[in-house]
Amino acid sequence: MKLKKKSGIIHVLGVLSLLLGFGSCDNVPKDVQMTLDLAGENSSELKKVFDHYQNPKDSLKLKAAHFLIGNMANKYFRPYNSAQKEYLAFLDSLLEKSKHLSHPELNTETVLGSIDARWSKIRQEYSTYAEAPVFDVNVVTSKMLIDNIDRSFKTWERSPLADQFTFEEFCEYVLPYRNVHDVPGNPWREEMSQAFGWAVDSLERKGLSDTAKMVNDSLYIYFHDSFFNFDEMPLKDMFRIRYGTCRQHSSKKIAAFRSLGIPIVQLKGLHGTSWAAVPDTDKGFLEWESGHVLDKGEYVDDFRKERYSKIFMATYKIQPDPFEGVNRYDIPPLFQRRDQKDVTQIHTDAMDVEVELTMPPRRKTDFAYLYVFNDETKRWEAAHWGKIKGGKVVFDQMGLERIYLPTYYSRGTYYPAGNPFYLDKDRKVIVLKSDVNAKKKERIYRKIGLNLMEHVFSDLMVHTVFEGSNDRSFTNATELFTIKAKPSHADEGQVETQKEFRFVRYRAENNKNFRMEFYDNSMYVAEVAFYNGNGEKLKGSPIGSSPESMGDIGNAFDGDIRTNFNHEGSCWIGLDLGSPQRISKIKHLFRNSFNTIEPGDEYELLYWENEWKSLGRQKARSDYLEYTVPGNPVLWLRNLTKGKEEMIFFMKDGKQIWG
Repeated sequence: MKLKKKSGIIHVLGVLSLLLGFGSCDNVPKDVQMTLDLAGENSSELKKVFDHYQNPKDSLKLKAAHFLIGNMANKYFRPYNSAQKEYLAFLDSLLEKSKHLSHPELNTETVLGSIDARWSKIRQEYSTYAEAPVFDVNVVTSKMLIDNIDRSFKTWERSPLADQFTFEEFCEYVLPYRNVHDVPGNPWREEMSQAFGWAVDSLERKGLSDTAKMVNDSLYIYFHDSFFNFDEMPLKDMFRIRYGTCRQHSSKKIAAFRSLGIPIVQLKGLHGTSWAAVPDTDKGFLEWESGHVLDKGEYVDDFRKERYSKIFMATYKIQPDPFEGVNRYDIPPLFQRRDQKDVTQIHTDAMDVEVELTMPPRRKTDFAYLYVFNDETKRWEAAHWGKIKGGKVVFDQMGLERIYLPTYYSRGTYYPAGNPFYLDKDRKVIVLKSDVNAKKKERIYRKIGLNLMEHVFSDLMVHTVFEGSNDRSFTNATELFTIKAKPSHADEGQVETQKEFRFVRYRAENNKNFRMEFYDNSMYVAEVAFYNGNGEKLKGSPIGSSPESMGDIGNAFDGDIRTNFNHEGSCWIGLDLGSPQRISKIKHLFRNSFNTIEPGDEYELLYWENEWKSLGRQKARSDYLEYTVPGNPVLWLRNLTKGKEEMIFFMKDGKQIWG
């Protein structure tokens, strides 16, 4: 192992300041002594680790012990509450009764429905309070730490990667005894290394990239959002329970990789998902999801289709405090965390942006902040900070294609410091300032941008064709309309031919998806509608290329966006209109998450002018809303009837630009 010189919620607000402050012992680093002081009665247990490594040949292990204990002060977990205990007992019982089921059968609507129902009932029966936090310094044992250190060194010493990373990188990427979302407890490395021992040989033969992908793909988890209620879980529960979220998936992955001596870190997009990444030998990062190619490509852009304002790497090492001496009530909570590092520039397109503060602070301050709109909480929340110099601030590593609001922060409250702006994909700054003297009518089609799967299903509609014929077999079909551009909502195409047809169809063949190849040549459609020359929707009997094996074709023609026609492989679906009809236009909508405008629902559009102001409420009469909007503001559309997903946007050339 090379040893090179190379250049992490707070315990109690004073703890970390104390931790990096004054030391009292000469024989241990200052941060270690501060941890021992915080440990109270458990300090003697932690000191046993140092006593164990007093032999000169264990000098590196002693240094590793100093790293783990010296950076332990901000590590904590919350024990299960009553609702969580009851839920896990139910899942254990369910899995025991379902031993005969295959993995895919555990992910059916029937099984997931029973899980949903039980979790809902438990939440009604029990309070979902959070137990008081338990800090690692008070419960971690010397036995666990020594086992962790010894096994980390053993796997690292035989790893072909050992000479390609520094000791400091080993301490951050391999050595930690826990991850952000798991719980310190019984030693886990031996069990993990036995379960994944086959990967050691693969690492030597096939290299880091291929081996990492194979281990990752073996750790499949069935997504269930109830597990967002579990901030921390013991690893043994994560591996026993086959359901979870990105938190559990990445924690399982990190434990498995570290047990093999493979460096790995956890990344998290601000207000978004978390995932694991493997630092490669040239200090880049390999990122992936189950079933997809492990690559250095832009994970956020190319696969998830989410744009993050910030991406953070979770760190075991406690990070420096940039706000030393500043009142904690004058610092947004995000920046009081000391367990993460900003790595946005490495993982997605980002830029430094200089912002002129056009509004004065209410109190003297040296700092300003950039806020982004959190789609979950429906509030502006902090993304980054910067020091004010001459009325301007430079904010570094800001993710592109997001809307930002410059703010000040004082006594637990933010207030605007300037106009919102958007960073476009070409790195241009678009200021979004409301102008009541430049009003314009705009059509609004959605209340949130496309999610990952909507991008997939929308992509699949490009180049698909609508045809008409007077022959049921469509031997001599006439093209009515081809979808040439990717749709984002219920769209329509005008038909030029004046001919009349009894049979009409929608055909998908050789269509491609650019993110998930296994969806190629498939059809996922919510609605298709044909209209006559008078603009009336035509009715008919559903027909298809193989109707006996294609499911309910009628779902595509029933006028309900919540029913879908789904088919893997080339196919066509259509209608027998009973008699020849002139087709004037065709409406179409891909399978979606119901965030388009729905007739009969009530909506409210708001715009930003140093606060949210209403442009009025409307009951939708069609698949779009029409509002008279002040020039160039940030907008926010709310469905007051149902649903909760919403995202801010602005209008450009008649299109909604999401941010």
